[in-house]
Amino acid sequence: MNIKTADRLCTLRKEHNLSQEELAEKLGVSRQAVSKWERSEASPDTDNLIELAHIYGISLDELINGDEAIELIKESKVEEEEEIKPDYRYEDDGYVVTIYGDEAILDDGVETRKYSIKEHRAKKNRIHTVKGIVDSIFVLLAVATFLIAGFLTNQWVNFYFVFILIPVAASIVEAIYRRSMKAFAYPVLVAAIYCAISQPTGLWHPLWIVFLTIPVYYAIANPVDKNRKTDDFEVIDDALDEMRSKKK
Repeated sequence: MNIKTADRLCTLRKEHNLSQEELAEKLGVSRQAVSKWERSEASPDTDNLIELAHIYGISLDELINGDEAIELIKESKVEEEEEIKPDYRYEDDGYVVTIYGDEAILDDGVETRKYSIKEHRAKKNRIHTVKGIVDSIFVLLAVATFLIAGFLTNQWVNFYFVFILIPVAASIVEAIYRRSMKAFAYPVLVAAIYCAISQPTGLWHPLWIVFLTIPVYYAIANPVDKNRKTDDFEVIDDALDEMRSKKK
């Protein structure tokens, strides 16, 4: 089945407010079968073509565009749903990632999206570059702050906490990129605050109570991260990581 016909099937489904799963249930086929039709990886058989036309309230010619209908029916009779073997297939929490060479096809049950793995890796490299730059800048700021504050006050020990803060900056970039509260280095921030206040004041006790905020933070972060909409690139990232680990 050609791409034009596959796109038409996808468009008609969306115009009728049907998910792939709902359409599959009406046809008595699997959601994966509908997904393959819309990716032009397989062709619906004659009975399914007729049923699709009936569901959408159009003729078979209107569904497939005249001559294409004849060719598609011939194609489906030769081999129904010809299997194209992917390089890797990854399923997690309702997402299916199928990798064909440099292309990753993500199916979330509502729509199918295609991504270039090369572009995905380029984006990931840009994020790592930004994290590296932020890390470097913050290291320089930490050293400068420590030296300036130390020379001005001669209380060097009171400013060691600035070095503890170094990983916090990079974790902010990671948290924004992954849209994840758990990616933020909150325990490190708490440790830095604890040292910053306790060292000059001597209030090591009872200030240790600030560490009790850590389980509270994650009690909030876990459900927030769990309920957020998963980013496509995050799912593809997990798929590529698992593919690499299984090939080792």
